[in-house]
Amino acid sequence: MGATLLTMRGVPACVVVLWLVSFGSTAAPILAGGETSKVPVAHAAPRPSVSFSPGPIKTGYTKDGSVDIKATVTATVDPKDRTDDIKIKISGHRRVAVANIQRDKAEGTVTFEVRGKSPTAKNKQDGNTTIEAWIKGKLAGSASAIVVIPAAIGTPHPQANGVVQPKNLVTDATTSPAANDLPAGMVALGTWYQHWLAIPVVDQFGNALDSIYDGVPVTESHIPINKKMSGGTYKDPVGRVRAVAAVLAGSLVALTWPNQPAFALAQPNGQDTVNVSVEVGGHSLNPAVVNRTRKWSTAANGDVTVQIIWP
Repeated sequence: MGATLLTMRGVPACVVVLWLVSFGSTAAPILAGGETSKVPVAHAAPRPSVSFSPGPIKTGYTKDGSVDIKATVTATVDPKDRTDDIKIKISGHRRVAVANIQRDKAEGTVTFEVRGKSPTAKNKQDGNTTIEAWIKGKLAGSASAIVVIPAAIGTPHPQANGVVQPKNLVTDATTSPAANDLPAGMVALGTWYQHWLAIPVVDQFGNALDSIYDGVPVTESHIPINKKMSGGTYKDPVGRVRAVAAVLAGSLVALTWPNQPAFALAQPNGQDTVNVSVEVGGHSLNPAVVNRTRKWSTAANGDVTVQIIWP
């Protein structure tokens, strides 16, 4: 609809304006002479919004309590002055816990920690837990939360084949390789012939284990091997050892052992196949080490070749 200008006889010279308004719109008044006057139109305030970083949110947990795994999340609020109104909620499967919520109105951010409580189901790789930001009863933003756990040793399995240099090592329950079940104050002396393998670990979706598990200890049959996860893998010494003796820690023979001549293997040639249970942060891997074969042979010159076959 428009506005109509009326003129009437006997009316003093002035601007006569009829201003008709249709629903949902405002027409500018038309002045005498055909000019229009600008009238400010009120606009509704923009609806607040919240974005999450990172998104999706990946977190985890250890079953043995060895490491406190948490994801630190930042929620950015627009406009900033609504930061204090933000309420963080969890919807869907409550597989996570939210803690340590911190607000910074000047920056327009809300930071908090997300810890896993139970793993996301294998068939829900995109997550079935949602972290939401609410403002005055209205949803302003959300992000999916996924709880990953160490689930299996990945493939292809690392293999090796070649001559290995013998090393005289002093070992105990704190070293890698480790020597367990020693009497207190004792260490083991041995000559080791081994390859160091980088063992891949995958999560329940078959993906390389996320870096949130970096630093989490690895055990075999729940016995520490004194290695930790790093970049989705852990290092494992695989080969043969010629055990020599158990001696007092710090004794002269222990201190000088690394520089002594290497001992030959008691069994110069042979092979065996091993199965080993493996845990990461208390989570049992399935499959773990299954049907890993070690073959070793000693040449006439004393060189030892170790082959690792792992289908």
